[in-house]
Amino acid sequence: MTKLIDLVGKQFGRWRVIAPVERRRIPCGDWTYPWLCQCVCGVEKTVDGGHLRSGASRSCGCLHREMMTTHGMSKTRIYRVWAAMKQRCLNPNNKGYDNYGGRGLGVHPDWHPFVGYYADVGDRPRDDLSLDRVDNNAGYGPTNYRWATRIEQARNRRPRKRKAQRAKLEDIQAFAAALTRAVSVST
Repeated sequence: MTKLIDLVGKQFGRWRVIAPVERRRIPCGDWTYPWLCQCVCGVEKTVDGGHLRSGASRSCGCLHREMMTTHGMSKTRIYRVWAAMKQRCLNPNNKGYDNYGGRGLGVHPDWHPFVGYYADVGDRPRDDLSLDRVDNNAGYGPTNYRWATRIEQARNRRPRKRKAQRAKLEDIQAFAAALTRAVSVST
């Protein structure tokens, strides 16, 4: 049997070892030597000594949560506005892509991370306003946005494409007659 290394009082990541716990046999037949540890956030938990020494366990999970939380705003309306803007401009599978990314409109590099976008735009000043581009033929960026009402946005759009009208029967007949005359004059 190997001699137990005393870990009491030692710090491993955010864990501080408090006391040894009775050894346990694991399914493969080996023994594990757990230790009662306290995380800096106050959580106490039994942690395997090998995991402490190898760095496989560095905290109770609070470290991971802190690392994964970048801004804490992913459930807000302004975050959803930003995410939808990026989808329209960058995702060819988005239904609005043809009118945005498909036209060459993109998102300024400073606005790719939400934090940069939020630093420029901030929260909506009023509930009846939404994000609008000042120049409709330029992408989203710090110099090409404003908060606008629905009426202001309706005025700021590309001209509609005119649909080709169906020709009337008399127009077709007149064109055919003109072609017939032109052919008979040239021969």
